[in-house]
Amino acid sequence: TVGSFLRHPDVSHVDVVEISPDVVATTERFFNEVNGNALADPRVHLAVEDAKTFLKTTKRTYDVIATEPSNPWMAGVAGVFSREYYMDARACLKPGGLVAQWLQVYESNDRIVDIVINTFSSVFPSVGVWQVGQGDLVLIGSPEPMTPDVSGMARQFAQQGVREDLARVGIPSIEALLTLE
Repeated sequence: TVGSFLRHPDVSHVDVVEISPDVVATTERFFNEVNGNALADPRVHLAVEDAKTFLKTTKRTYDVIATEPSNPWMAGVAGVFSREYYMDARACLKPGGLVAQWLQVYESNDRIVDIVINTFSSVFPSVGVWQVGQGDLVLIGSPEPMTPDVSGMARQFAQQGVREDLARVGIPSIEALLTLE
């Protein structure tokens, strides 16, 4: 995800928050070719800590917060699917900002998915649900009304690095992207 964000030339700063030093080491050892060596990019600032703590203590505000925790049913992960976590994320948004929550629905039941979507929606009154794979959803939330900016998406998609990155994951056109919602 960080490598994909960095494909957009207007991105000037990315905070990466990862609780596990082993995940960071694995990323640096095995995934640099795929993510464009994202962690070495000077726009990236890595914090090896808990995302809940980071959001509570940061003074920064963000245009986008992407949160990609492990499956909601795994031990120790529930806190990043909580109303409190989403409230902290909302408090860190700039006006017009968005939170993108990755939600794995494979190996989950409808009750868990309903709880996560309802909790997310209780904090972000404007929500879009995008299916990005056979067992994955991305919830896009905003405290303000939002309408997808199709012309803005098309401008971003027209950038070669963005287009190549999306093609790599099976999204060859802006039309294909828009069918995911």
